[in-house]
Amino acid sequence: MKKFLFLFILGVFFFVPSLPVQAAEETLYICGPCSRNFVSIAEDVIHELALEDNVHIKLVSCLGACTVSPVVEFKGEIYGHMTKEKLFALLRSYFTL
Repeated sequence: MKKFLFLFILGVFFFVPSLPVQAAEETLYICGPCSRNFVSIAEDVIHELALEDNVHIKLVSCLGACTVSPVVEFKGEIYGHMTKEKLFALLRSYFTL
């Protein structure tokens, strides 16, 4: 029995790391009232990084930071004065690209 258990654990040890790892799906929230024009820029960045299956855009009613628009929320953090370059760096660092 111990030999079987050992072989089973050994098999799992070598099999599991070979499974493909898929990044989790995340949502990028964009403030609708003040940052609506940023949606097309965000779509471009997501497309350039080939993250269409991993990042989804959702326009929300308000993120409460209109004085620093464009405003986005990603992973519970709010980012103001968002630019294409900043979003590119943010997504790239999160997905380790």
